[in-house]
Amino acid sequence: MKLDFWNVNVFNLSRHHQLKPWALDLLKTHSTNPGRKFKKPAVVKSKKNILFLHGGPGLNSSPEKKLLTPGFSKRELHVHYWNEPSLLRPHEGPYLKDHPYTGWIRSAEKMLLAIAEETGPVHMIGHSFAVNPIMDLLSKHSNLVSKISLIAPGFDLHTCHRNIVQIAIKDYEEDTSIVADELRKLLTQTRYMFDPPMTEALKLALQDPKLLKHYWSRPEQMIASLETMQSSEMQPDFPAFFEVLTEMSVRIRAGIHYPKNLKIPVQVAFGSADPVVLRNAEEPTVLDIFPTAEIKIFENCSHYLHLDEPEKFIEWVEAFNKEK
Repeated sequence: MKLDFWNVNVFNLSRHHQLKPWALDLLKTHSTNPGRKFKKPAVVKSKKNILFLHGGPGLNSSPEKKLLTPGFSKRELHVHYWNEPSLLRPHEGPYLKDHPYTGWIRSAEKMLLAIAEETGPVHMIGHSFAVNPIMDLLSKHSNLVSKISLIAPGFDLHTCHRNIVQIAIKDYEEDTSIVADELRKLLTQTRYMFDPPMTEALKLALQDPKLLKHYWSRPEQMIASLETMQSSEMQPDFPAFFEVLTEMSVRIRAGIHYPKNLKIPVQVAFGSADPVVLRNAEEPTVLDIFPTAEIKIFENCSHYLHLDEPEKFIEWVEAFNKEK
């Protein structure tokens, strides 16, 4: 069975997530803005500069910028929020359609270099998929990174994607949908990260009208996060999601060798209620790469743990930033 990926049941999306009217077109709108010249990030000359890389692919840092900036600013922590290259934001740099993940790295690298040039080594924060570009940047620029905070790091992407599909299966079962059987079949066929069965499974899973509610534990925080995506340039870029992961899959099958035993302080946070990135699946890899990493569990938080509990998250970052 195949479904039209763009034919989302927007009535159910609105009913289950209580979104405002603008969100009904969230999965369909892909507009572009007139090109503008890329601007270097405004850098505050302080040792408290932080670079935040959002998860994804296909997303941006608008929820974090809106919900975390007040708390960070109150603590005099200056955060630069990176947004991945996208046709929705042509003014932020080129989108390399043939090599979109390479574009991710180049874009994040440009921002890291600009900040480090002004302030020295930077504290990097990465959510979920962003652990991958962070590792790529460390392989070239570990001297420019002072500390690393990882939020629900997704090293094992194939397992993360299987978890997403399992979530959708349960949701479709509740609605007695035959899509659940199709997804089970695809899970038996998938063999490696983003192979054709998994690609098809994710297309079906992303049409699950209840899927988003699993990414936050607090519905009001989910709504506040999604409301930051009102403008066309900040909406999810689903074509980029598939294109970036396609290139990433090729890289993984070719073999990725991440640097190890770097003398950089690292802290890692997992949400106790996160159904996407599971601590028991990811922690061995984390400790293999960063043996001295400090692990923290945010209780009753899901995948967006930093947005479920923004104050606790900011306090966690602030305490780490103060450590020598």
